[in-house]
Amino acid sequence: FMQRESEKKKIFFTLTLHSEHKLKMTHLSLQKWIELAAVSVSEEDYLERAASVALELTKTLRLEVGRNNKNCAQIKDGSETSVSCCYSNTNEGDIVDSDGDGDFMGLPPYADGDGSSFVPIQIEDIVADNVRISAAGVNLVATEVKIHPSSCKSYNDFFEPPQMLERDACFALGMILFKLFSRQDFSPLLDIKSVDENEIISFDDLSLMFEGDGLDFFEDSTPLPALKKSSQSSSDRTLATSSDKAMKAKGFLEEQGLPRSICKLVSDLLEAETGNHYQSVTALLSLGDAQYDLAQMRLHPQRFLHGDTCPEKALERTELLDQTDAKLFGRENEMNTLMSAASRVSTYVSDVGQNISNHALNPSMMVSDRGHDARIMQGNGFLCEAVFLSGHSGSGKSSVVKHLVSFCTARDWFVLQCNFDRKSAPLSTLLQSFNDFFEKLREALDHDTFDRISHSIITSANDESFCQLCEVLPNLCELFPFTQGRKKPNNPLRISLSNASQRNTEISSTVGVGSGNNRLNYLLNIIFKAICKGGHPVAIIMDDLQWSDAFTLEILLDLIEARCRSEFCFEGQTLQRGLFIVGGFRDNEVDSDGYLMNHIKRMEQLNVNVNILDIDEVGEHAINKMMSYKLCLPERYTQELAGLVHNKTQGNPLYMIEFLKSIIQSKLLTFSVKSRQWIWDEALIETQMISEGVVALLTRKLQQLPKDVIEALKVASCFGQINVSTIKLLDLEQFVPDLQNSLDLAVKEGILEKAGPIFAFSHDMLQESSYELIPLNERNFLHKTIAMSLARDPEIANDAELCTIAVDQLMICNDMSLLKPLERALFAKLNLVAGKNAMGASSYQQARGYFESGIRFLTKKAWDKQYFLCLELHEMSVVVSFMDGQVETVSSRLDVILANAKSFDDALKSRTLRAKFLASQAQYADATSEMLDVLSTLGETFPKDADLTFVTNEVNAAQQLLTNITKEKILSLPMIEDIRKLNAMKCMGLLVTFGYFSSPMLVSLLCCRMIKMTFEFGFCEDSISALAFVSYALIQYLNDSRLASRIVRIGEALMCNHPNEHALRAKLTAVATSARVYVQPFQAAADCVLKGYNSAR
Repeated sequence: FMQRESEKKKIFFTLTLHSEHKLKMTHLSLQKWIELAAVSVSEEDYLERAASVALELTKTLRLEVGRNNKNCAQIKDGSETSVSCCYSNTNEGDIVDSDGDGDFMGLPPYADGDGSSFVPIQIEDIVADNVRISAAGVNLVATEVKIHPSSCKSYNDFFEPPQMLERDACFALGMILFKLFSRQDFSPLLDIKSVDENEIISFDDLSLMFEGDGLDFFEDSTPLPALKKSSQSSSDRTLATSSDKAMKAKGFLEEQGLPRSICKLVSDLLEAETGNHYQSVTALLSLGDAQYDLAQMRLHPQRFLHGDTCPEKALERTELLDQTDAKLFGRENEMNTLMSAASRVSTYVSDVGQNISNHALNPSMMVSDRGHDARIMQGNGFLCEAVFLSGHSGSGKSSVVKHLVSFCTARDWFVLQCNFDRKSAPLSTLLQSFNDFFEKLREALDHDTFDRISHSIITSANDESFCQLCEVLPNLCELFPFTQGRKKPNNPLRISLSNASQRNTEISSTVGVGSGNNRLNYLLNIIFKAICKGGHPVAIIMDDLQWSDAFTLEILLDLIEARCRSEFCFEGQTLQRGLFIVGGFRDNEVDSDGYLMNHIKRMEQLNVNVNILDIDEVGEHAINKMMSYKLCLPERYTQELAGLVHNKTQGNPLYMIEFLKSIIQSKLLTFSVKSRQWIWDEALIETQMISEGVVALLTRKLQQLPKDVIEALKVASCFGQINVSTIKLLDLEQFVPDLQNSLDLAVKEGILEKAGPIFAFSHDMLQESSYELIPLNERNFLHKTIAMSLARDPEIANDAELCTIAVDQLMICNDMSLLKPLERALFAKLNLVAGKNAMGASSYQQARGYFESGIRFLTKKAWDKQYFLCLELHEMSVVVSFMDGQVETVSSRLDVILANAKSFDDALKSRTLRAKFLASQAQYADATSEMLDVLSTLGETFPKDADLTFVTNEVNAAQQLLTNITKEKILSLPMIEDIRKLNAMKCMGLLVTFGYFSSPMLVSLLCCRMIKMTFEFGFCEDSISALAFVSYALIQYLNDSRLASRIVRIGEALMCNHPNEHALRAKLTAVATSARVYVQPFQAAADCVLKGYNSAR
């Protein structure tokens, strides 16, 4: 455009002056702006800046059309005197893009002036010469665009201004944009020719008018949109002055190499000229639609402005193959509710008066709710919000959840993500989410957060609790390396017993019915409280809750309830903490009165603000937005295709995505390199694509994959998610020669996702469809083959994860007829190992399932051929049933053990467990009789009818032993080494816990005997129990409250920092407090009671 060197030098000089005054605004005519921008920026940048100019100009025209029509109506009605016209454009913020998609809804109201007359913008003023641009900086970025009126004629009450038609403004805008983008005037390019209104015009006739200039348009693009006849009167019908201009302009712009988006926009605007009787359905008759198109170009220039020339790049831009960061459509209301709840939690969370994580939340998402704010402050510095997403499979719940995870993670939230799976134990999935959280936390942990979390854990957990936490959450130990030196205490359930096999077994007076679950709740409360104290808002985001269970949800509810009761303090200052719970579930797989809905109702009773959102099908309007975004075309070009997709898929998001993939694969939707856009034939899609449902579509899609990929997906569907290390252990000759490579191909197809070494299905319906490809009569055999392939690894017994995977596969198989006797024996052992591993992770319900499965694998003569395996499986089943609180099968399992035990030592544990079981059923006399019989066999007999004198003498003997006792003297005693006496001490320690209900005097005899044995044979854990109970006997029989009080204090000192401290406190607090109140006021014992209560929790 600038042919002479002198003019170039003048322009560069001007730009230099601008660079020295970057903050000053430059006011230019459109022609001057074009000349400056053409030489100061690249072609690509010119297009983007020109699109910004076009957007600002369109906004101005929308305002002026609205003002013009408003003022005309005011003058005609006589309701208001004339007003002054303001020519300045509205600010960018006046027209708000609420959802970031370029859809500017609503205009600012017209601001009336104070003058008595006004100078309106008329249609003849909307020409390129009257455009004035305010640009900032040397890059000429437009900040304001005005239309300068060419006429100064004023109008008042007596002279009505002519009304401006919006379609005329669209045509005028098209003329200006032609010059803006082509940098040439429009008028010299056209040779207008009139056509008789009665003459029949065909597409061929229209083509001949261009004398070959516009023929490429018909060859390269989609079929020309249908023409629609205008309702204009016949007196002004001329065709060539409208359609001819549009096509001529489009052909010229395409020859200049401009993007198709610009060519379409200008051509569609020019079709709006008055007198055009045949308009295509894509004609732009609304400035709002033009503004939307230009806003999309500015927001997404690579999509809607520059376009693609490479089919592979165009396919990648659809985000159909990789939907990790795919944009959501039709979920604005749901995301608004989620963001509002997240905003309330984030703004509530503060740390010593400072808001830590209020990171630029979208102001439009904030919700003001005075009633809710009042409700918040009723909690002790803790706010909890909960939103549950309900919908059928494929409705897009998981996509909403993923966007929320990204939102919270980007704003430094603590996010615990838990995706339940029908093939995994719910509790294990929950615990794994906590473990994964600490792994991610290790990578982005600041000093202050570390101090808060570590301080909370260290002050709440003793050595025993911390070591148990590290067993449940291994990554916790990695996060706090300074704690790795802590001595790991012995398992409180285990002591050595002398028997023929030298086995370890479990007898403990401190382990009661349901104690394992209570302990797990206590440990998770320690962890969750520490996480909440970290100074960041916390989000627990769960998906597929229909596959959770009542116990796991009960744990979550306990965590919430505990936080609602407690206050958060750090260094003496109260902190405000917040929790956001989000869950997704399939509404057709959850009963209205089932455990999930009942737990949600109970959350509301805990002062939690609960919302349940129904995730329904996506509407046709939202589908059109999606199609426009993915195909990088204006919405008016994709509207009919969107309607077709809606009719075929009924708005199911998963179905829509798979449908689009299908028509692309079938070449019904293709990217044309020549026309640089996606093209399709709606009629062909309508006839060839049958509405078959999402399951059938997925199945057909999978069946079209290579055979090796199909077989690999069948194997993967048996796992849910599969690790590369597991793949390497499979006998590939029985499956697919190159299983990992086949899975990689499935990732490229979008069926699987790969995160590190783990393959997982991108949607659970894809897993279900892949599994359905396995014939029913082959499924059990495939699971068995996988299990046997893994079980051949010689290190499987030492690999907890591998062992669990193998037994899980065989449990799914559940067909004993497929197993040989040796295979059944092998998996009985592996179930024992898997059950112990699950107990170590505090998954007692899962452990119970493994032990019971191991028992089912045993053969009829297993007690003869696999005696110790049978004995241990039955014993562990009883133990874990106690800890899980599920005692339905305890009695039958104990009967089997006692019927088959070969010695007293083998039966000892079971008899002890039976006594505990009888006591738990309030059968104290039978339980006492059972334990007295056991003690008699161990050499410790007690009179059945002991009188007061006998008991008093025994207590007096214990008093003599304890008169000068101190903590140091007791600790100087050797540890008991006689296994038989140690077992007797354990049995007596158990009997004193429930013997009081059947024989109170017997309890005194038992504790006196335990004191005597401690001094004679050595110290053990149950010696502490003996001190607590004997203190009460000293008061009851000898009235020696002073010695009793001192013995209680010694016992409490011995409990401190003991590996089994909490269990001992829970057991002994009541009797110890009873002894203390004889010499001290009850208030002095309050601290002891509180410690016992916390330990019992």
